[in-house]
Amino acid sequence: MNHSLSKGIYLEKRKVLLRWGASLKELFDAGSPECIKERASGLYQLNWRYDEAFDGFPISIGVKLNEKRKVKEFQISPAPAGNPREVYEATKEKLSALLEKEGKEIVDDYMRLPSTVWKTNELKVTLSVFERFGEYCVLNIRRLGPIEAEPGGAGNA
Repeated sequence: MNHSLSKGIYLEKRKVLLRWGASLKELFDAGSPECIKERASGLYQLNWRYDEAFDGFPISIGVKLNEKRKVKEFQISPAPAGNPREVYEATKEKLSALLEKEGKEIVDDYMRLPSTVWKTNELKVTLSVFERFGEYCVLNIRRLGPIEAEPGGAGNA
């Protein structure tokens, strides 16, 4: 089932919508995330591993919260089998179809690492291949503008 990115990320195996603006408590109740509390900052890092989104696409996902401790950004590790550049291409194709437009691709001059950005009125979506002790693919989806409180929780959609 495909849910609009304007509402959040729907985790298909857990059957949970991680909605934009969800509070920390709502997130703790949404699909049993792994929780890490950073000692220095006191901030939480929440991760949902080995799930699916975007109509069966394998992912692991984490969240970034804004100053009001509401979801502002999703950090997604696409998890299909293959090398990171193949994963990048498969993810780029999936996102172009989901967002109904092609992203703007740039390639780093030094290491030839690709990156694609899609922008809508509500979202900035960035897909990149990075290198740090080997290449890996990362997807960030950031909500643009203010996040309005919505009734309901991050739970079942």
